[in-house]
Amino acid sequence: MRAGPALTFWLIFRNRLWTKRRDAVYAWQGGLDNTTAVIMVGTSVALMFLVLFAFLFALGLVVVDDGQLGSELMHSVSFFNYPRLAWLAACLGTLAGALGSNFDSDDEIRRATYSKRESERRERRDTVDEAEA
Repeated sequence: MRAGPALTFWLIFRNRLWTKRRDAVYAWQGGLDNTTAVIMVGTSVALMFLVLFAFLFALGLVVVDDGQLGSELMHSVSFFNYPRLAWLAACLGTLAGALGSNFDSDDEIRRATYSKRESERRERRDTVDEAEA
């Protein structure tokens, strides 16, 4: 999936998971937070894609009729057409999931991404920032 890194960074920046240097308590904390966010979100995107691909591949073998697929493709169908079909569907499903994450609240995303302690620390820092503004 070529769009995986792009989706990963888009999810990180869209959901404000990137820690700016001025937001970090310690000098090293921002880099560690950002590295962790890239690894966690990237792994999640890759695993979601692989699970979706495997499910759609198995479903395609069971549901999609060779004759119907052949008439749509206008050539004879081989076994290798099914992984291609599953790959296309999984790419579109992953993109739809990333776009659907726009409708989740930032608090839900942070709770899913960070531990309870880190989430509380970020919440306190956001409250202090709002009070200063």
